[in-house]
Amino acid sequence: MLANLDPTLERRPPAESALDAVSAFEHGLTTREVALIMAEHNAEPDDRAATEQLIHFVAEGELGCVPMGDGALWVPRQSGPFERLRAVRELIAASG
Repeated sequence: MLANLDPTLERRPPAESALDAVSAFEHGLTTREVALIMAEHNAEPDDRAATEQLIHFVAEGELGCVPMGDGALWVPRQSGPFERLRAVRELIAASG
């Protein structure tokens, strides 16, 4: 948004993958935020493509996922939120 207001600012290229987008933000991102970061300048974000990549990276163990409302928060593996997610999942599995 700032780059639209000040054309002298350098605009980052779109993230090449959902993993790249989420890894840049330790606190995590929503699906829509990932889709926006992956979209070309002024292009319509592709939520479905972002979701498919995000699910793939969760299955590979690279990302964690927290359901939120009708969406999700995706967190990088090396972040504190990822470790808390893993601990909660293990607790739920053990009580189960």
